[in-house]
Amino acid sequence: MPTHSGQLTDPAGWRAPPVPPSWWPFIREHEPAFDPAATPTRQMGAIAECFRALPGVRRSNHPHVSFAARGANAARIVDGHALGDSLGETSPLARLYELDGQVLLLGVGHDRNSSIHLAEYRTAVPTRRREWKAGPILLGGKRVWASYEDIAFDTGDFAALGAAFAERGHETSGRVGYAPARLMRQRAIVDFAAGWIAAARPPA
Repeated sequence: MPTHSGQLTDPAGWRAPPVPPSWWPFIREHEPAFDPAATPTRQMGAIAECFRALPGVRRSNHPHVSFAARGANAARIVDGHALGDSLGETSPLARLYELDGQVLLLGVGHDRNSSIHLAEYRTAVPTRRREWKAGPILLGGKRVWASYEDIAFDTGDFAALGAAFAERGHETSGRVGYAPARLMRQRAIVDFAAGWIAAARPPA
């Protein structure tokens, strides 16, 4: 499950709400370092927040876009999650692709489908704008403010992309309780999204 923690990002990029520039140095100095065992998720929902704290769950060590996993392949999925390739080839998303896993969207649409980000890394280079990101991590037991370069994510067209994917019959839809649910092979959505993004997005 995605267990992202957007509260530990650089305050210079905060928009909901923004904070005055005069606050940025204080926040950067005092934001708690990301701790896979203790840092709560943000805006991920009650299920993800509950899951990450269950016994036997492993969580990747990324301050912004961590993932949690449980079971025989948990270590393979979450270990080695690099800062600067946060949702790309060193991420848990790529490990799920290798394992031919499935995506279950529970109560959300494709605009929240994290696997589509893996496709953003796999498109033609002109579509991938890069930017600097930063956050507090533990390095050798000490808190440090780490900066890294990564691609600039863009979820603005994920809903349209997902609608085009669904039209091709590659997902199963239904309900889990009161929640709408969509189930699909991760490889199918990532491969489709890579081609769709390359064709639909203008060069960066």
